[in-house]
Parts: sequence; C-alpha cells; structure tokens
Amino acid sequence: MPPPTPPFSYDPPGNLDDFDDEGRKCWNEFIRSLVTSEIATLPNDGSSPLFCDITSEDVSWEVEQDVVWNAFPRQLLCRFGRTKALEIADKLRPLSPYQTRTEYDPDESLPPNQYYYRPQTEYCEWHVHRDRNDRNLIRRVTFTSEPPEYWMAMFGGVLPNGPSRFPDRTSVVRNLYQKLVSPHLCTQDILLPLNSARLELPHLRDILPGFYNPNNRWNTSCGIAHLCAPDNVLRAQIKLAARATRVYQIARNRIVGNPELIVASDQDLGNPNRNSDVAIVGAVNALARQGRKIALANPVGIYIHDIDLAGWEFPEGIQAKHCIHWVRGVKGRGMRLVIDMPCPHLSLSDVSIGGEPIRYGGQIAECITMKLTALAGPPREIPAARVDLRATSFVLSEGGSELFKSSEDNGLPPPPGAIAAFQHEFSPGNFPPQCRLAIGEPLLALDQIQGLALPGFLKPHQTLLCVRHGRDAVSIRKVKSLLAHLACEISWGQETMQDRHRFRQGGLRRSNPLLGLAFTWPGLCCLTKDAEQIQSPAFRLGLARRSALLGDPITPGQPGHPSTWVVGGPQDVLDFMLVIAGDSRVQVNQRASELLTQLHADGCRVHRQNGDKLYRRGPSREHFGFADGISQPGIRGRWNPDDPQGAPTHFITPESIAEWPASGLYGRPGQALVWPGEFVLGYAKTGPDPKLPGPTDPLDLPWMKDGAYLVYSRLQQNVGLFWQTMREQAAALSQLSGFEGISAEALASRLVGRTRSGAPLSRLQGLPRHHQEWLGRNPNTNNDFRYDADTPTSRLHPKVNPPSGWTRWLNWAQPTPPAAKADPLGQVCPVGAHIRRLNPRDSASDVGGESATLQHHILRTSLPFGPPREPLTAPPREGEPERGLQFLCIQASIEAQFEFLQARWMNAPARPKSSGGADVLAGRQPSESSGLRGCTLLGTQGQAYTIRTGQPFVTSSGGAYFFVPSKDAINDVLVKPLSDAQ
Repeated sequence: MPPPTPPFSYDPPGNLDDFDDEGRKCWNEFIRSLVTSEIATLPNDGSSPLFCDITSEDVSWEVEQDVVWNAFPRQLLCRFGRTKALEIADKLRPLSPYQTRTEYDPDESLPPNQYYYRPQTEYCEWHVHRDRNDRNLIRRVTFTSEPPEYWMAMFGGVLPNGPSRFPDRTSVVRNLYQKLVSPHLCTQDILLPLNSARLELPHLRDILPGFYNPNNRWNTSCGIAHLCAPDNVLRAQIKLAARATRVYQIARNRIVGNPELIVASDQDLGNPNRNSDVAIVGAVNALARQGRKIALANPVGIYIHDIDLAGWEFPEGIQAKHCIHWVRGVKGRGMRLVIDMPCPHLSLSDVSIGGEPIRYGGQIAECITMKLTALAGPPREIPAARVDLRATSFVLSEGGSELFKSSEDNGLPPPPGAIAAFQHEFSPGNFPPQCRLAIGEPLLALDQIQGLALPGFLKPHQTLLCVRHGRDAVSIRKVKSLLAHLACEISWGQETMQDRHRFRQGGLRRSNPLLGLAFTWPGLCCLTKDAEQIQSPAFRLGLARRSALLGDPITPGQPGHPSTWVVGGPQDVLDFMLVIAGDSRVQVNQRASELLTQLHADGCRVHRQNGDKLYRRGPSREHFGFADGISQPGIRGRWNPDDPQGAPTHFITPESIAEWPASGLYGRPGQALVWPGEFVLGYAKTGPDPKLPGPTDPLDLPWMKDGAYLVYSRLQQNVGLFWQTMREQAAALSQLSGFEGISAEALASRLVGRTRSGAPLSRLQGLPRHHQEWLGRNPNTNNDFRYDADTPTSRLHPKVNPPSGWTRWLNWAQPTPPAAKADPLGQVCPVGAHIRRLNPRDSASDVGGESATLQHHILRTSLPFGPPREPLTAPPREGEPERGLQFLCIQASIEAQFEFLQARWMNAPARPKSSGGADVLAGRQPSESSGLRGCTLLGTQGQAYTIRTGQPFVTSSGGAYFFVPSKDAINDVLVKPLSDAQ
C-alpha cells in the first residue's frame, strides 16, 4: 500500500500531545534543521542527494518500509555472552568513562557522586523496579524509546542545531515525571544543580547548571522517563539514515553492500556491533543502491514496534492483557511500555519465558522489536558520486566476536592482539592459492565426533528408536551394558565422511546402515551426575516444556499441544535415541529390529519412527511437493588427517569456486561456509569477519567437547489443506491488479521462495519451465543468490562442473541462468517467504548483518514419514494416512539456533526484516490479533496483498532435545558404573 501523502510539517514523535502550538512549530523547525544539515553533508554529483526532507521536496513515494531490530543490546552479547549480558544490561554505568573514552569494568561498584547512563544501546532502554524486601523479585519493568531531545525541547530553550528557542514548559516536564516516575519529585530534582560544573553529553549540548539534566537520578537510578545512553539520540538516528544513502565502493569501482563492512569502515555510521545501526544502514543502503529517493516517515522517531509473547507463561488467572500496558504511543508505534502484575501478591518473577522465570529486564527486551519507518521513491539510476571505504578503519580482537573502529575514528585504542578484519574485501590478491588452508580451517576430530553430528548421515532411509528405560539401579546397569556394546557400532565422523566421499566420487553406496546415539538431559542424569552441570536451559527443560515458545498451542488437548504428542510428551519423557540410516530400507529395518529386540529384553519402552525419501529418483522432497535440503550451510574444517596439505576434496565442504575471495566464503556458489563451533562444541564459532575464527565457547563439562545438540521434532503436514488453501487464495488473488493469472502453484512458490523443483525465485526471471527444472536441480546454481545486492557470477573448478554424482539425471548442457538481481523489498521473493525468513543471506536482519545470520544456521538431516500423496494437490479426503517430516537438526546452541529460528524468525511477523508477515508455510503461531497467520506479497507494480490463513499446515506431534556425545564421553563417562563415572 503506498504511504500517505507527506505532511507539510514534522509532528512530535508518536504524535504525543505534550507541546502547545508554539512548541509543535519549533519541533518541526528543529527536525527540519537536523534533516537539512545532514543533506548538506552528502556527496553531490550534480543531481540532488538521495536523502530528502519530506516537507520541502516533492517525491512520489512508492514504498513505506519498516526497519526493525531486536531491543536487547547486541554489543553486550558480543562482548560478554548472553548469561553475563543479561546481568550487565540491567545495571547503570558512569558517564565519566564514556566521556574520556576509557573502558569501564561492569563488575566494579558504581562510583558515587556521578551521573550515570544505561548500557542499553538499541534506542530502547528499560528500568527494573525490584521488591524492596526481596531484590530477586521484579515488580515492574518500564521500557521507553522517547529521545532526550524531546524532553529537552519540552523544558524549553535552544537545542543543538535548533533554529528556534522552545517555549518554557518546565511544569509540563515536572508533571510528566510525577505521573510516569514518582509523584514525590520536585522541579529541582531534574535540574543540574547550580553548584555543579557543566555536564558534557556527547551528541547533545553541554548542560548548564540550573537547566534540565537528562541524566538526573529520576531518569537513571530511581526510574525512567526517556533515553539517556549517550548514543541513543534522535540526531544519531537521522544522521545514520541520511549517510546510509551514500553508495559505497572499494577499488575498481566495486560497489559494497555488506552493512557490517560499511558501518565498520565509515566513522559516520555508528557501531557495527549494534543491531540498530546495522539494520538501519543495511535497509537504507539497499534502497539507495537502486537509486531511490529516501526519507524518514513522519513523525520521525524510533518506536517500540511489538512484544512477542510466544512462550510466556503467566500464573493461573492472569492474562497478558492484564500485564502489558502501552502508556505513551500505541502498539506498532509505542514510546513507553510498562509490564507489571495486576496483583500485589504476584511479581513478574512468577512469569516465565520458555520455562525460564523472569530474573532480568533483558529477558523481556529479547522479545521486543524496535523500528523506524523510511519512505522510498521509485528506482532510478545510481548516483555517480561514491564513497571509498578504507581498509584500516577497523580491527577485530583475536578470537573475539566484536568489531572495533580504529583509534583515529573513535579515540579508543585497539584491543590487545587486534588484527585487521575484512582484508579479503580490500586486498584479494594478497592471499595464496590454497586460501582456505591458509586462513586456518581446523582439522576436526572426526574419530571422536559422531557422524550423526558431522557431517550428518543424509541417507534416503532412516529409523528413529526413541527409548525410555527404568530408573532403578538394575535398569541403569543394563542400559550401561547395552551402551557399551553399541559404542563399538556407532558410526563416527571419519567413517561417515569416507562414505560420503566415495559417493561424491561416483563410487558405490555403503552396504551397512549408519548408527547414531543421542541422550536427553534426564537420560544423561541417569548415567552421570555430572550432567547436572549442563547449563543449557532448553536442553534441561526439554522440547515439551519449551513448546509454547515455539508457537505450539497452550491448551491441553488441542492438536500440537504436548498432551497430544505420540512421542516425547510430558508423560513420555525420553532418555535416549538411536538413529539408524542407510541406503536400503530392508537393511535399515533389519538393523532396527535387532536393536528393538535388545532394548525390549532390557525392559525399555521404545517408539519407532521410519523416515524415507519420497521418490527414488530426483532431489529429496517434502510432502507439500517442494525440493528440500538445498540450503544446507557449508562447514569449515578438514577431515583427512593423512592430508596435511588440505586438498580441496578433503575439506568437510569441498572447494568448488576457483576464485578468491568467493572461494574462502562459500563451498558451492551461495553455500556460506560456517565455522564448526556453530555445530560442534569445543571449536571456533563465527565472528564478524566470516573468514576469521570467532570465539570458542567454554564447555560446561570437559567431556562435552566434540559433542553437539540434536533436535528431533515430529511434524505432521496437512497437505490437502495446504493445496486447498493455495487454490482458494490464488483464485481471489488472480482477480487483483498486479497478480493477474497467478496459479495455486505459483502462489505456493512465492510463500516458499522456490519453485517445486527447488529453483529460487530470485533467479527465474522468465526462464522456461524446463530450464527452471534444471536450475532447481543444479547444485552450482540453485543456491547462488542474494537479496539486497546483485549476485556476482562464480567461476568453478573444472572438477566440480559437472560433479559425477549428478550426471545420471541432470543435463549439464543447459545455459547458465541469469544472475539474481537485488530485491530488497521482496517484489520477487517475498520478505515473508519461508527460505528468506530462515536465511536472510546478505540482508541485515533484526540481530545484525550476514555474520550474525551465520550464527543461527543449523545442519538439517530430515526425512519425510508416511506415503506420498497422490495426486498431490487434490482436495482433502477423509481417512488419509498420517504424513509429515521427521525433522532433525544439529547445532551448538538449541536456544540460539533452532529455537531462535522457529520462535523469532518463523513465527514473529516483524522479524527478521520489516513487517513481511509470518512464515505461512511452516510457522505455527498466529501473527495477527485475529488469530490468523499472514504473509504480504507485492504485485508487479508494488501493490501489497496479505495472504491470511487460519489452521496451520504443520503441527507438532512429538520430539525431544538430545545431546550427541563424543567417543570418549561414551566410553569414559556414560558407560562406566556410576561410582567410577564422576
């Protein structure tokens, strides 16, 4: 829907009514002065700058774009990790270290007689009101996004860059403080004392004695009225948006679109470790690279967009509406949000999120989405004026996850052992031919890591044996004895990798099935008391306890609620699972039957679930009919200890691209390489520079090294309902302008992001259908696309074109399909499409740039269960057999990977980027107050239409969270008698 006609003046943020007419007039002049002063700084090639003042420039605005990000400060997450960051985020910091550009130790006591600020740097700040008698109890948490300039303007006087003097309304400010914070304060409490020295506030004017003090104690230690962190100012927001409209380049006129690189390289563009700065720059710069005119929508401000209540559990009789109060502004454009309990005998500590009681305000901030809104005109020719990025403007702490700008930019010295980041962008010729070996991809201990974890079984047939054993000492001894026997038969990574390597070379498939073993937390606790020290809350609580967080129903008996599950429900807590995978269903069945006999003999209860590739030939498909498993991430690391030189074929993910720097970033074209610590414990994870190793997370227990977390989710698919909905929606949609003639299959493809063959919509561009089939099946093209930038072509090694394993059914003589063009608004592939939500690729998301996206990747080893539906798109029929997906995935953090993707990106309508709606295909939680799930599509002329559905197409029917232990963990800890295993 086109945005409304721009106004002739800027209104106060959130359309708040605190100003009189004179104040509103001054505020308009103030915002205009900030906007026009930023326009004056932009490069000029003879044409007008892309950033506009909507009150003076006549532009036909085509798009109103919400830019969203998460409210919890990513800067703290990068530096301290989540556990410590939650604690630190609720604390104050003194202003003096910030003013003097020195580091501050958050564990030190606050120095007395100073002014403070909150280290909440995402334009959203909160104050936690704790119980006076029990500091562990939280009574209320108040969030605000009101800028300090607004309150300074209400007080009166001249603001920085302000052309007019605001009328004195001191009483209004005092009255608001008394209403919002405390009725007991007086005017003097919010002023800078007359006997004080002036207060220097970065980005704002110096505060003189007797004037309003934005960092007074009623806005810091005793309460909250508005933002007080030095960087959380309106001027910074406008500066960021304006300067992000510049087009950036590196030598040879190569235009740059990586928002983290742009923010890190340009001293005018904030902090690359902030969600907000990367999201704003990423979204605005993607539009600027299309030559679009850009402005901030009226009223200019940053708003509390929404709070995601998935997984929130309230005491009996309490509902969310009793606790969530939009005090200033409204939902979608909130300025002040208060969360408390309606009963004095209850506290917010009685509320849990995903099974974790609320102990910090930051837990709530993790559920909050912030936004600003930009306007964009139609695309035009890109301006000739460019800004050159500098290679020396940032450094990365060794093994760290935080980017630092150079000292000449921000006055801070680089951290000890700092090294240059993103050098592959600036000096690609300085790297040796064997670049992946040179950048330090590690030799992985595949003789210790189970093949189930790395590289993954990926076989056409699989059987899961989900086991619950007795809790008495005799039963435990029998289980340990059985596990000691099975330990000799487990398929380790080296064996699994050799099997895959033979297949890649066109050799015969393996005859014997592969075997994997994984344990739940209760199962581990039965075998070793050490398991009590495992910290992962998701793993400890289990999938059933966390199901509400993932969007499953909270009403017992409702389909999808754990009480209806066929395996892993509250009354069926599992202990361990055996995974048998192979190339023959007969052989897998035979091995599964042998194991079942052993398990039953030991008194175990077992649930068996078979999963099989639906069709013998062609790519793997799921029951809705779409090719599956195409976008698996590549894994950094080597697997052959007998090859110290690191031959390209002996990387876990082989080298396929013949040119640098792409060969150091991707396996096959578009297949991002991810550091192994994202999947297996004890290895380096992804850092800000995807080619440099990031931090290695500490282990909860030494024997957890080389282990991984496994999620099993048994998902039922209602195929008949899905295709019936597609037919009905397509029939209505095809009558609208911009969507003429759209078919049910075309609509389904837009909700997925690919055609049924697996061809990405981003690369179709009018290809005939038989070429689309080829595009979907070609592993060198079906994953090679971006969203915010044009996709460059990749030159492949001759040995991988064609790969021998694909020649039986793929015609490699087809022409190369056109490269994907930039699609930042989702006109080709909708922002809410399934594949775009789960992997935003080069787009900035609500939690950062592309490197942050890599930190949420998972390794999937899923197979369908149940027979394929014939005909696929027929109307629903009574008595259809059960069918669905045996979903398995590997990760190093259940919370940061699987749960994040399901709860925060698939189900949340405003995440990961803008308000594109929820994942209609596989999302399970209503995205609208009406109880429906919606996904917004754009027509040929930018017309917006939202597809809405009620009943979900995918429903949970079982599962559990597991840990996949290493060889030493099994032999030295888990199978030993309890007296020896501690």
